[in-house]
Amino acid sequence: MATSTADWIDELKGISVLELSERIKALEEEFGVSATAVAAAAPAAAGGAAEADAGAEESTTVDVVITEVGGQKVPVIKVVRNATGLGLEVPLATFMLCVPIANVFASLPITLNGLGVREAAYLVLFGYAGLAKPDTIALGLLWFASTMIGGLTGIYAFITTRLPIAAVDVDPPPTDVGTAADSNLGK
Repeated sequence: MATSTADWIDELKGISVLELSERIKALEEEFGVSATAVAAAAPAAAGGAAEADAGAEESTTVDVVITEVGGQKVPVIKVVRNATGLGLEVPLATFMLCVPIANVFASLPITLNGLGVREAAYLVLFGYAGLAKPDTIALGLLWFASTMIGGLTGIYAFITTRLPIAAVDVDPPPTDVGTAADSNLGK
């Protein structure tokens, strides 16, 4: 049994993700808490005084600033928007962890645009976060659909843009007919 926080963290480093997930669920059940509820309650606690004065009206907008996700900011935002559209309430940190990992798997040259591979990765990764199977599959398919629809806008540019035509010389270059070398050949 761990005796200090540092020992406890060292012990957690040595277990699998599945075992960690099981321990988290056991802690949630034992103490009657939820990690999702705590993450959602933190912003509310910070602005609690201002909201108390504003009345019972609940805010439905949130300002999100993503500082470090590398080149995966746009995909994370797309999946967050898709999840919001589906009515899923998942912490932003879950998306920032799961989406880049799933996109790595989807970039493997197995299927067309990662179709199926991305959904399987979402199923596993978001499944650990507590999302239902239909929701994870819907997120993956919405990603595919939004990417394809966004790509279709390029068809207009492809059809309406003229290809450059190489310049063709109509007149051949002039030849030197009366040079001294030519006059000596005839003799």
